[in-house]
Amino acid sequence: MSEAEDGKDDGKPLDSSLEELLATMATTIANASHVSVVIASLNALACMLYAVPEDLSSVAGEDCGTHSQVAAVEKLAAVCKRKALDADQRADVYITLRHSLYGSRFFSTLATLLLYQVAPDWLACFPSSALRWLFDEFFKQAPASEVILVLAPSIALDHRTDEDLDGGLDSGSAVSAQAKRSMLFHLTFFEQSFLRASRVGLILNLIYFILVQRVPDSS
Repeated sequence: MSEAEDGKDDGKPLDSSLEELLATMATTIANASHVSVVIASLNALACMLYAVPEDLSSVAGEDCGTHSQVAAVEKLAAVCKRKALDADQRADVYITLRHSLYGSRFFSTLATLLLYQVAPDWLACFPSSALRWLFDEFFKQAPASEVILVLAPSIALDHRTDEDLDGGLDSGSAVSAQAKRSMLFHLTFFEQSFLRASRVGLILNLIYFILVQRVPDSS
């Protein structure tokens, strides 16, 4: 029986539990038959990393928590939170877990999950609150430099003219559109910061200009 099944700490380091959590989430989302399973899985991860509105869990539906794979995700998330707390009881658990996730290879794994599994197949079914807190916020919480590094290859998937996401984009275009939208948040922030006057700022402003010309209008 794994720690996800019994909810107990098996002595593994936090990184190992995070890796298991993300792998379990990927399997859960790949096998999901309803958007509520996807939302509940992402909600379990989000509640580890930042404060999520209490009423957001109701979006997933009352029966979703009993789903065996969602329960495994929730138990692994609880194990990760407990390990982060045990590592330093004086530290903010959110900060500890965000540092572990975003300061390692795991952010690339999470971004791949969001962009290549969630965005093409499920994002159109997300209510606005879930889109904000269970998709966009994962990227907003990440360091801007990491976001740009991770998202840049996904933006290159779409070289065609812009279309609305509801207009039947293929999976590559859906991935590219969401990557652009997520990156624009950080580029807008950078343009208002000290990087505007630096070489990096000039490069980011150029990327920003290109993206603005190509990003789909969600209005």
